[in-house]
Amino acid sequence: MKKNIYILLLIICSCQNSEFKDDLKTIEFNYNMPDENLKISDICNQITYVELETSDLSLVGNVTKIVASEDYIIILDKTGKLVVFNSNGKFLNIINHQGRGPNEYTEITDFSFLEEDGLIAIYSRVNDRSVYLYSLDGKYVDDFKIKYESENLYNFNNNFIFYNSHFFRNQSNYYSLNITSRQGKHINQLMRKELETSYPFFYQYDKKNKLFKLGDELVFWEKGFDNGVDTIWKINKKFEVYPKYKLNIGGEKFPLSRYADKNKIPFREKLEKTDLMNYYESNKYVFFEIINESKFCRFVYDKKETNLKRIYEGKTEKQFEIMLNNDLDGGTSFWPIGNISDDKMFMLIQGYEIKDFLERQGEDFVAKNPVARQKLLKMVKNSKISDNPILMVATLKE
Repeated sequence: MKKNIYILLLIICSCQNSEFKDDLKTIEFNYNMPDENLKISDICNQITYVELETSDLSLVGNVTKIVASEDYIIILDKTGKLVVFNSNGKFLNIINHQGRGPNEYTEITDFSFLEEDGLIAIYSRVNDRSVYLYSLDGKYVDDFKIKYESENLYNFNNNFIFYNSHFFRNQSNYYSLNITSRQGKHINQLMRKELETSYPFFYQYDKKNKLFKLGDELVFWEKGFDNGVDTIWKINKKFEVYPKYKLNIGGEKFPLSRYADKNKIPFREKLEKTDLMNYYESNKYVFFEIINESKFCRFVYDKKETNLKRIYEGKTEKQFEIMLNNDLDGGTSFWPIGNISDDKMFMLIQGYEIKDFLERQGEDFVAKNPVARQKLLKMVKNSKISDNPILMVATLKE
């Protein structure tokens, strides 16, 4: 039955988007393939660093979300404030209008950057269910309520797209995505989850998802259940949905019915299944993070060569220790956490961590780019644990 639903969905998408029907690619994951010592220079032309200005006013706490563009870097930290920097790391402003008064929000559930308008959209769910628009200098612009309770928002083609996990989907007739205008008018819904209609309520949830712009289209992925096929979807400017990648990750997936159980799911129980944990994509490469029977694996897929390489497979508690080795300037390893553009990806790293890594590495290390290494050594020479993080930016090969 589940297989039939998936096939039916593919047929519908193919009929609605016949020009894309041949674009669907299947990626087979093999957990027995040897680890690849993939280096940054294998997929990347250049590594640059952006030091985020540190001051009493600009100090960033634990980062909850970061959005980076060619011109701005916007960080939401756990204190509930947005800190705005320019692309060189210079501090510009703080947006912190949490409260109960006019033009104030109760919390920041999520935010999106409307780059073409220089606006930040803040979604506040708790006791609010509203979107607030502010300029980059923190001035209130507008606000509106949305029809359905959601968890994430994204700006695309002059509209907002809201994501709902299975925990909230019964409020929106079991659709994953709701589309509204910039003024809050409800326009459409996408990706209905028929399987979830059998469950009146979910007591616990897992909202793993990705929604980001690549080229002229939006890429969408969310966590799969019940041994269904993991699929990466594309959404065009007409808000038509069609499949991009079919992922055969193997193993046994976590059953959706377990999330409808009142008994809390132990972390160890989740790790025993096979689960796509995260996904990132550039023009040429796709980056996957998968838990396979308690082992954490990372893969890089070359879209042009249709080649999949496994970077690391080991214990889950060591998932962030081994990434892409940085042979360009000899600094810390790299693994993306977001896109700046279609061919630029970034991660956050503390300056004192780079400093410690370089000191342990020693002066005899020979980097492919000695000038870049000397520049990096100079940058972190006086780094302290109290400094703001550094944006490590990788310009990927085309």
